[in-house]
Parts: sequence; structure tokens; C-alpha cells
Amino acid sequence: NVAACTDRDNVFNVSADDWHRMLNINVVSPSLLLQGVAASIRSANAQGSIVNIGSTSGHGGQPFLHSYCTSKGALSVLTKNAAYSLMRHGIRVNQINPGWMDTESEAATQKKWHNAADDWLVAAEAGQPMGRLVKPAEVARAVVFLLSGESGLMTGTVIDFDQAVIGAGDPPKPSLAETPQ
Repeated sequence: NVAACTDRDNVFNVSADDWHRMLNINVVSPSLLLQGVAASIRSANAQGSIVNIGSTSGHGGQPFLHSYCTSKGALSVLTKNAAYSLMRHGIRVNQINPGWMDTESEAATQKKWHNAADDWLVAAEAGQPMGRLVKPAEVARAVVFLLSGESGLMTGTVIDFDQAVIGAGDPPKPSLAETPQ
């Protein structure tokens, strides 16, 4: 369940239309997809597993991703609520929160919003603790694990799939360039 969009906005410039678009795509759409799948599993009198894709930005995120970060935080609560609601029906619901990923859409985002050069990935990866960004195949393997019986009774779990440890180390502070004016 990977419905998502991201735009650039901040606490001062986000509009009601921006909020409606972001929440409809990043929260309402996954909720309706989850509802449909859960109903189908239940009507088949079967057991199943659903995996939502969130973002580590859902913990608070970047000042220039105000509505996106908020929507991904809401998706985490949706995941936990649905897991609790559906467990007696034999339906498990979990979430993976990828960090900064090496994707084609991220390359387009870097060029559109951050005026990045064609070799943006080299510099981005060099600045990461483990020397690279998260790769889509890594996230795909984690999704397969959560969908499989190998993940056992795991439900309501939100996994941060990143090279950051939320809550450890000195808290980062936004740079002046990131801070809304």
C-alpha cells in the first residue's frame, strides 16, 4: 500500500488545497485501499497481511515538507489502528518507513525542488553514515517478509528502514536555508 505524493510547503505557506491533496493521497487513499483488501480477505474467510509504506519523515520531518510529514505521521496511526481492529479477523497490518531513497522519483525531486546536478546521488550518498541511500530492492525484501508467514504474529509494527536511529544522538536542527521565513 504505497499511495503517496510529496510537495514542498511549510507551516507558513501550506494552503487548504495543499492539505486536502496531501491527506487524500497519503492517508485517505491508503485507508480506502486497506479497507477494500481487508473486506476481501474477510469475505474469503481467510487470513492476510497488509503493508503500508510510510516515511521516516512521519516522525516530524523536514520544515519544507510540512504537510507530507504530517500525512506520514497520520499513516502510522492508521496502521496501528487498523492492525488492532483487524487482528481478530486474522489480518495483520504493518508499516515500513523508508528513509532517503535512491529512486527515479527522488532524482526528479532533487532536480525540480533543489536544483540538483545530474550527479546529486554521489554527493548525497557520500554524506550518509553508511555511504549510500536506501535502495528500493531492500524495502521490497522487507515488504515480502512482512507479507509472509515468516513474520509470524507481527502486527501494528512500524519499522524505520533507514540508517538513522530515531531518538539517539544529538537532535538535528534545521539549517537557516530549511527554516521557513
